[in-house]
Amino acid sequence: MNLRYLSGVAICLLAIFISATSGQSDTTTVGRGPRRGTAGRNGWVGRQQLDDALRRIGVGPGVSGGAGNPSERRNLTEFLQILNNRRPAPATAAPVTGAPVTPEPVTGAPVDNGNAGTQLTAETLAEIRQELEVFFQDTSRIPKYVQMGFHVCVGGCDGCLNLADDSNKGLVVHYNHLKDNLFPKWRNHLSLADYAVLSAYEAFKAGVQANTGCDGGQCSIDLPFTSGRRTCANPESPPTNTVFPKGHDAASPRTFLQQGFGLTENEMVALLGSHSLGRAHVDVSGFNGPWDLTPRVVDNGYFSALARVEWTQHFQEEAGANQWNGTTLSGSNIMMLHADMILQHRFTVDSNNVASCPTTVDCPLATTSDTVQRFAQSNDAFISTLGRAVVKMCNTANFDTARRQLFN
Repeated sequence: MNLRYLSGVAICLLAIFISATSGQSDTTTVGRGPRRGTAGRNGWVGRQQLDDALRRIGVGPGVSGGAGNPSERRNLTEFLQILNNRRPAPATAAPVTGAPVTPEPVTGAPVDNGNAGTQLTAETLAEIRQELEVFFQDTSRIPKYVQMGFHVCVGGCDGCLNLADDSNKGLVVHYNHLKDNLFPKWRNHLSLADYAVLSAYEAFKAGVQANTGCDGGQCSIDLPFTSGRRTCANPESPPTNTVFPKGHDAASPRTFLQQGFGLTENEMVALLGSHSLGRAHVDVSGFNGPWDLTPRVVDNGYFSALARVEWTQHFQEEAGANQWNGTTLSGSNIMMLHADMILQHRFTVDSNNVASCPTTVDCPLATTSDTVQRFAQSNDAFISTLGRAVVKMCNTANFDTARRQLFN
């Protein structure tokens, strides 16, 4: 069974409709719904395995405590070690010989596209990362490659995009460049699926490092990398049965992100904060405007805007749906979608996409507003939580267990 699972608005985020610009603003991340992995599937890391691994380090479903809980601040490497069923990795990674579940044959399972036989080494991984670090010195690339990483991950991190889908139309040039120009040099060391995730990781890092508002100055993010993802059978003709959600949906991102990727509520909120990277474009989604005033930078400006700006509902004719418009203290115009605003305020949406309160002054606070406020006050809290969310999501994948390796 290779049908992709979709339960609602996907991540990072609603900007499936959004396209980066070359000037002051860029696009954010995205999503489409994930295909569920199940126990016994050939290499799939699924919900049950995620939940079991998370509970064992004290951060999974049913475990009390928020992002401030010491157990939830543990290094993501421990999470991945448990997920990969192995002891802590040495300085140079070794192949993982065990699998979380007993593999069973799966008809139509994705094949490995790349990996002609050479195992990825820590030294080669460092070379790839260095090359990507130089690549993202052009910061206009950051939003698109973050967005692309999420687009290929929803559905199993298989490295493939259906470029005929309108939701991917802003990614065509960037995906083809990754697939045809960046990846081939390294195809004997890792799969296209791995390379797409790694490029998203490095784009994220570049966006975070552009943020100098953390304790001690420049921010950083912890994204341990696991190799061995399988690429879809034919990247030139990828699956076309994925249905993309609409950006004006309100509550479904909560269910999708938490159940689809095993995220905590705090991690779900942080992942939506990736909107900080960019803006919506009328010619792509019908919506218009930036989420905050710092495009190409991963920072807490999104949460500051949610918490501190007075918002008014506005019908966006091009989208045929409502967005929320606000004005900052400096007089700049910014926007939010229903799925953003519901993190801070509680409301319902009718069949015409109209929220039950016309302005946020009329809306009571949502249960997640405390998390929004905490992230608005601390880049460190936001970015550390975001790192956990990104790594969890990108490790819900179909792995080739013979090539799966964890790198610190």
